[in-house]
Amino acid sequence: MTATDAPPKPSIRLGRLVRLARPRQWVKNGFVLLPVIFAGKLTDPKAWAAAGLYAVAFVLASVAVYCLNDVLDADADRRHPRKKRRPVAAGEVTPATALTLAGGCVVAAVGLAAWLGREPLAVLGLYLGLSLVYCLSWKHQPLLDVMTVAAGFLLRTVGGAVAIGATPSPWLLMCTSLLALVLALSKRRAEVARGTDPAAPTRPVLAHYPLPLLDQLITGMVPTTLLTYMLYAYHTHPPAFLVTAVFVAYGLFRYLYLMHTRDAGEQPEEVLLTDRPTLVNLVLWAVTSAVLMGRTAS
Repeated sequence: MTATDAPPKPSIRLGRLVRLARPRQWVKNGFVLLPVIFAGKLTDPKAWAAAGLYAVAFVLASVAVYCLNDVLDADADRRHPRKKRRPVAAGEVTPATALTLAGGCVVAAVGLAAWLGREPLAVLGLYLGLSLVYCLSWKHQPLLDVMTVAAGFLLRTVGGAVAIGATPSPWLLMCTSLLALVLALSKRRAEVARGTDPAAPTRPVLAHYPLPLLDQLITGMVPTTLLTYMLYAYHTHPPAFLVTAVFVAYGLFRYLYLMHTRDAGEQPEEVLLTDRPTLVNLVLWAVTSAVLMGRTAS
């Protein structure tokens, strides 16, 4: 056996599995924690514990979806300039290993959700079912694909609410859905703008998305998202809470700016993790919201 034929060291195998799990995208599961803030339970440790545990369940569920998706898309990913480095596409992780990891994550996620109760388990089950349909079929259907992605964010928010025993606010659900649609459409726009080889498409659904259509949809969704948040702030909080809309507006505008000037729309989680103005703006929004809600509660 030569050095090149020797099996990789355990640390290398673990590193490949970690990359397969896409830890940078786990930030999306932060939507599970939003109901703790909007339900006014910022100082309730039990609420944070339940929401945190449920967020872990969604992380595990999303890892299972990533594994399945990478196995199904391995051939197409090999033709993509960035996705070809994914462990399954690059031949670093076998499909059998990826599917085994997916199965283990599903079992663990279901176990955590079941421990929290029937409703959290039902929401997680719906997310897993919807994700399976997306991976097998709906990701190839224009418009339906982005709406399914947005539904995944909505289910995270709904799940977070039921996990802490709160009734999901219609305003919160609308804001979450609209924001998720903005992100999903922006991701498609970035992929279309980047361009692919027509003879070897990496995501066939992109052929059904003319760039002007995506620009028109995003142009309509951004002000709708901001207006919905302002209506939420006006109808459910004292007038002072409207100041938080400034941070929401800046976040949306900053994201569009980065999408058009730095080609950042394809990976929205990278923007959140690496763009300092976005991070500062998010912290300021969270702190301001917490302070204003605290004053209302007192």
